[in-house]
Amino acid sequence: MPRLASPHTAAAANSSRCVKGFFHHDVFISYRVHADAAFAIHLCGELNAELDAARRQRLHAFLDRRCLIGGAEYAPQFQRALDGARVIVLCVSEDALADAKRIGPSSLGDSVLLEWEFSFRLFDQGKVEILPLFIGTRDDKTDSFRTFNFGHVDPSLFPETPNPHPLSERSLTVRQLVTRVLSIQGVSVFPNEPEK
Repeated sequence: MPRLASPHTAAAANSSRCVKGFFHHDVFISYRVHADAAFAIHLCGELNAELDAARRQRLHAFLDRRCLIGGAEYAPQFQRALDGARVIVLCVSEDALADAKRIGPSSLGDSVLLEWEFSFRLFDQGKVEILPLFIGTRDDKTDSFRTFNFGHVDPSLFPETPNPHPLSERSLTVRQLVTRVLSIQGVSVFPNEPEK
């Protein structure tokens, strides 16, 4: 089946290409840089190596550090990339969620939560699929892995305040966003093996 041209808005149809030359992305990878960058980079490489048999083309995953055009404003590029994606992967780890617990009305705002907010708007409109990847942790002392037990995340620990990011529609609180992410059937994964 050929891929349908699926610009979700006129802005996506007229958007500039990402630095890799793509208007649309099969997958948008949303992640918190300090917590999950190594995992996201590895995932992007793996996805970009996969072949979409129906289109007889390689998949293209949007990852900020590989696709953003330097010197251009970042927020519109993120919005266009989300709008032009078929699947949005949310990388969720304990460290990524820890930052969300600290959001308050005087915070500058949170870009990851903004991506989640835009993702759910597109999901609710039936324009994308969302896949949370719950990333476990690696214990260097025991050289073992522990899964991220998302069932034990207490949503009441997250603020009942909207994301104060200037581009946020402020339609969902941080607690509501986290609750929605945790309510979607996701996949538990382990972090990457360290490079040797």
